Amino acid sequence: SDELYEQAGTYGQLGTLARDRRQWEQAEQYYRKALEIFKEYKDVHPMEIALRNLSLLWKEAGNDIIPQNVAETLGISPDEAKELLEKANE
Repeated sequence: SDELYEQAGTYGQLGTLARDRRQWEQAEQYYRKALEIFKEYKDVHPMEIALRNLSLLWKEAGNDIIPQNVAETLGISPDEAKELLEKANE
């Protein structure tokens, strides 16, 4: 539904607020939730934004579980997720 799609945008904003407050875990949960919804809608541009945010978070938080979690969310390998996250900020 459109409501779910709108929620994805809200999750992205909440993720950024949490990231600004250095609440890494919370930020990751919000960003992954947004990514999950955009994936469901097959909407590439917002997915790229969510990946860019997760990539920034990965660098800032220095948490190597993030690529693993992204891999899980997208149904890809951790190596593919790392590559996606590294490319997201080029």
